[in-house]
Amino acid sequence: MNRRPIVITTNFKTSLRETYLFIRQTSLANADQFVDEAYRLLTRIALFPEGYPFEHRLPTKRNLYRFKKFKKSYKIIFKVLKTKVIFIAVIYARRGEEAYQKLRTRDYR
Repeated sequence: MNRRPIVITTNFKTSLRETYLFIRQTSLANADQFVDEAYRLLTRIALFPEGYPFEHRLPTKRNLYRFKKFKKSYKIIFKVLKTKVIFIAVIYARRGEEAYQKLRTRDYR
């Protein structure tokens, strides 16, 4: 099984860092574990990205946006294209609609 190339956006790194800093306020070990597990998941997701559910808050005609639930309260949001998987953000699952809409873009850095 071939893994698609992955793109990790600046927004993904920023959102992961913000979550890390939030968790670190109560536990450095848990914060480190959160980041390590998140990065391990990226490779697993890239093996079969179509196997994950559509992100209903980011609808498209081809259902490009998907998510992986992570640590009960978080989601790893990614976009599945024919040639690559773009990791967009780590987001608290109960965030409002506007937080999700900010993730919709064609400009990935």
